[in-house]
Amino acid sequence: MKYAYVLLAIVTISFISCAPTKTHIKIDFDDLSTVTAMTSSNPSPHPVKLGDTFKVGDLITEKISGILIAVLPFQWPPHLPNPPEWTKNGFIEIVKDNKSGGSGYEIHFDNASLGVVVPNQKKIEKSTLKFADYGGNVNLIENGVMHNEDDFASITSPTSKGLILKIIPGGSTSGTLQLTGTITEFKFPGPISPALESKDFSYSYVIGGGQELWVDDLNIFIKP
Repeated sequence: MKYAYVLLAIVTISFISCAPTKTHIKIDFDDLSTVTAMTSSNPSPHPVKLGDTFKVGDLITEKISGILIAVLPFQWPPHLPNPPEWTKNGFIEIVKDNKSGGSGYEIHFDNASLGVVVPNQKKIEKSTLKFADYGGNVNLIENGVMHNEDDFASITSPTSKGLILKIIPGGSTSGTLQLTGTITEFKFPGPISPALESKDFSYSYVIGGGQELWVDDLNIFIKP
């Protein structure tokens, strides 16, 4: 079974109070009313809807939480070529394919990455999501370390930076992935598109999917 892992597709959020010292953000993509985007074709903040496609350099903001995500380049498999190349030609799109096992809408990744920026540089200590992986390699950049693998099950856990990855199978191509440990901010190590060159983002993490990756129902637990 091939597992993939993406933590960054954020398009709708509801808040659940889990404890006085934590914030639980639930993201399920079903309600896009709190989301705006700034794209190359429309640089002013505008509503997001089913079927929208976002290219490298586009920005998506969840207005309630203030979480921002940037569409970033994706790195090809390590054997193509050596060293591997980055592509800026990928995209993500909001779809209703029912691939990942969640409800309503989900995000489809095609050779693109997403970088998440948490307001006030808060630390994320746990994340879970539902996913479906049908092909292509994956990128995971956590705490400044780049992982480029056929799937995320190939990454040693705990990682060199102490993060623990756990995969709960849900089907032949789907499941739930959990990431725990302190995720700190860093600068993106790949090429930056012109639209983002003037931005000084500090990402909590960067995750990317290859040709056929879907993600839904993301839960983020933020440290106080």
